[in-house]
Amino acid sequence: MIVNVLTLGFVTFVYRPQSSLIMYMKTLLLIFCLGIGFHSTVNGQVSREAAKLYNEAVLSIKQKDVRAAIASYGKAINVEPNYLKAYYNRGKSYLKLKEYQKAMKDFKKVTTLDLDHAMAYYYLGYSHLQSKEYPAAISAYNRALSKDLNLTDTYKNRGIAFMKEGKYKNAVSDFSEAYKHKPEDLSVIYNRAICYAKLEAYQRSIDDYQLLVNEAYKPNITAKELGKSLVKKENYSHALKAFNVAAEYSDNEEFEVFYLKGYCQLKLENIDKAHEAFKTAAQRKNDHIPTLKNLAFTSFILKDYQTASKSYGRLISANPDDPTLHLNRGLSLMQLKLYDDAINDFNVVIAQNPEMATAFYNRATAAIALKNNSMACEDMRQAARLGYQDAFYHIASTCGDN
Repeated sequence: MIVNVLTLGFVTFVYRPQSSLIMYMKTLLLIFCLGIGFHSTVNGQVSREAAKLYNEAVLSIKQKDVRAAIASYGKAINVEPNYLKAYYNRGKSYLKLKEYQKAMKDFKKVTTLDLDHAMAYYYLGYSHLQSKEYPAAISAYNRALSKDLNLTDTYKNRGIAFMKEGKYKNAVSDFSEAYKHKPEDLSVIYNRAICYAKLEAYQRSIDDYQLLVNEAYKPNITAKELGKSLVKKENYSHALKAFNVAAEYSDNEEFEVFYLKGYCQLKLENIDKAHEAFKTAAQRKNDHIPTLKNLAFTSFILKDYQTASKSYGRLISANPDDPTLHLNRGLSLMQLKLYDDAINDFNVVIAQNPEMATAFYNRATAAIALKNNSMACEDMRQAARLGYQDAFYHIASTCGDN
């Protein structure tokens, strides 16, 4: 007689072909009923109780009750301490709650139960990455890739960890590999462009940013970063075009874009356009020192002495001990015919630097306007003694010398 053997898990059934169909179906039903109560651990099966608790956790996840799921997974683990799937899924549940340290413990346990569990290493790496533990993240991602090279997101995430560690060449390599696997994910190109810029490979950075701008990927950010890389290459005209694009997409609100536009215009010697850009930038952020310095400078050149004096005033508030700022504001006030205020600034300059001949000369000029002839004469002589050439020509007229 022919005997057939049917094996499922830990149960072996023997049946004969001539057995009735009903008996055969009962046998299959028995197998099914036994099977649904048991889940696999590492080296065997789990009990019906542990499986029941696990299934409750799965149901809680479907109902979006993550805390309840974690509790049920924990109970299942208490019943079966080596319940791999329970550890793994509880770890993923902790990730949903951003409880990364707890997730790490579960994924580490999974890797002790199954040394080849690539996804456990992947999620372990992700937990370390989110916890800003970058070397540990890199190590875990290395293990994940050693088990499965097709975990494409691993390249991207490891690249981010390398970037955070300042290992930009490694990061570039990973972002390039990630892009090969998933070319629709332009975030890896964005990160690669940043790394190229850090490596001073500006042309490659420009190429990446240009690709992103063409694809309209975060255009306000990528256009701005493209412009910055072009500035590094001293390509100010093309950088200006990039900053104009960035300004369009940022609703003309972003301070830095206008500062950079002003910087490019200044380099291109378009003083009036630079002045307007710096003026707009200062309206959006009135305490940015480089903006205020450039605004003051361009204002003075364009004879906008009111803006110049105000800008120097803001700079003085930030750095009251800089004599050059007081000198320049004094010169602006002179042009506004505010001679007393100008003299006050020149007084500060002379107190801070008694050897600054130009301060004496300009104080003398302000004193002449106020008809304070004694101060004017004394200061003009002092400016001449300090070697200020123009003072020699004015001593006679200022002091009444023959």
